[in-house]
Amino acid sequence: MDSEVEDANATLFVVGDIGRSPRMGYHAYSLARQGAYVNLVGYMDNQPHGDVFGEQINFVALPKPPISSSSDNPFRRFLIRLVKMVWLLFAIPYAFFVLCRGHRHRQLIMVQNPPGIPAMIVCYLLAKIRFATFVVDWHNYSSSMLDNSWISYLVGLIEGFFGRRASFNFCVSNAMKNDLERRWGVNAITVYDRPPNWFSKNTSSEEKIKFLHCFTSETLSGLTEEWKFVHEEADGTLTLRENRPFLAVSSTSWTPDEDFSILLDALVRLDQRMTDVETQGTSKTHPKIVVVITGKGPQKEFYEERIRNTKWEKVRIFTAWLSADDYPKFLSCADLGVSLHTSTSGFDLPMKVVDMLGSGVPVLAKNFPAIGELIDGTNGLLFDTPEELENLLADLSLGFPGNSKLTDLTKNVKEEAKKNDWTKNWDDVVWPNFENL
Repeated sequence: MDSEVEDANATLFVVGDIGRSPRMGYHAYSLARQGAYVNLVGYMDNQPHGDVFGEQINFVALPKPPISSSSDNPFRRFLIRLVKMVWLLFAIPYAFFVLCRGHRHRQLIMVQNPPGIPAMIVCYLLAKIRFATFVVDWHNYSSSMLDNSWISYLVGLIEGFFGRRASFNFCVSNAMKNDLERRWGVNAITVYDRPPNWFSKNTSSEEKIKFLHCFTSETLSGLTEEWKFVHEEADGTLTLRENRPFLAVSSTSWTPDEDFSILLDALVRLDQRMTDVETQGTSKTHPKIVVVITGKGPQKEFYEERIRNTKWEKVRIFTAWLSADDYPKFLSCADLGVSLHTSTSGFDLPMKVVDMLGSGVPVLAKNFPAIGELIDGTNGLLFDTPEELENLLADLSLGFPGNSKLTDLTKNVKEEAKKNDWTKNWDDVVWPNFENL
């Protein structure tokens, strides 16, 4: 064991891509700030934000199962899941005992759920072997993400059993906290997702304009001058165009639980609406609207084809993938965020909304039971249908950039972002449970 490894150690398990599991990265960052040496174990497909890297955090690549990730055949899909679980029964202990550093001094083992099976089982046993504190961080329920009723029921029993045996359970909403107690008798502590300081830090107008100019040139190719956000003078000076387009951003996993057709249908209706208004000639008009969709997922190509096959007049839609370092910079340039997330359990809250709010961007969010804990009418608004989303987009973009409703929402969001970031929230809520371990 290296001499610099402290007695205070923590191992965090993510049976998923570390770069797309920001909450666990933030836990690792906060533990390291308190002096712990942290092993963060998961798949290394995408890099997390640069601020998560540090001498106190050791990234450990979890060996991947040698099998296809999905199948349309239900029986084959079941076999794939079974093989993956068997693989993880060996891969997780291997990562712990062979790849992690300082495991002889382990004091805390935290596992993300979902995916929690068999990770919760294995991590509980590892904690017992090493006399470590076992912690579950509930982002959602593994059982709610399965379509087979008896398998879902069995997974739920396992989740509840090992949740009750954890020394600490953390969850993302009060609705989930109450449901965990009612459903399985699990006593949890609500730890709301909050943006880390690299989202909420003040970025100068000059930096935003420069980033937006570079982003437009490199990612939003083919835009004519009237669709650009930034004007470049002959001497290279960059300024925001007064009649610039309205920039909306949405981040999606391109999966059925985030129905992108709601946004697409709303934009088709809005495009026609703005075209009709322009022909009638009113004193206060809508700007052109640019929508940038970030993220990766299985339905991306299907919707990109729909976008290409739709005739657009006043709206342009682009898909993009940004690095963890560039994503906060891009969000800070947006005028409005749109979230299509609907929870499989009804109790989790979308991290993408937290990121948008932390960047000072108000959000229009798809309505579901727990979302009111995050969007309260002062920092954004809720919708259920494409028609409602169309009306909200039209209302908040009318007369842009002089829309008073959008200005008020943005002001509220920026004031809130200054008050409570991830570090302050974690230090107040999580650290008191760990400091005496």
